[in-house]
Amino acid sequence: MNITKYSPKDARIIRDNEDKTPDELLALGLSQRGYRRLLEHTIEVEETRSAVLQPVSVEAVSLTHVRISPADMPARINLHNKKTGRVVMMGYKAATMLAEKYPNEFELVA
Repeated sequence: MNITKYSPKDARIIRDNEDKTPDELLALGLSQRGYRRLLEHTIEVEETRSAVLQPVSVEAVSLTHVRISPADMPARINLHNKKTGRVVMMGYKAATMLAEKYPNEFELVA
């Protein structure tokens, strides 16, 4: 942990009590400013008895073509060339024309 951002008193308390929680360090004399800064940089770990961690939620990503109106899009959009695998940035009007005219070769990428 980088303790150079703390006051000398707070740095000494943190260094001498590395295994303590922020609340315990506050009780040992850590300043309120050091306590808030320590809470910002603390990583919380959740213990589990399971050998395999299960995901909390899974979202499916749709790979279908998304219709985008010109009012919703900026002046430029990414166009994916399916044959070469490259993605180029083009003007919206030209990119949509290519994607509609050659749907097997080009695809709009938002």
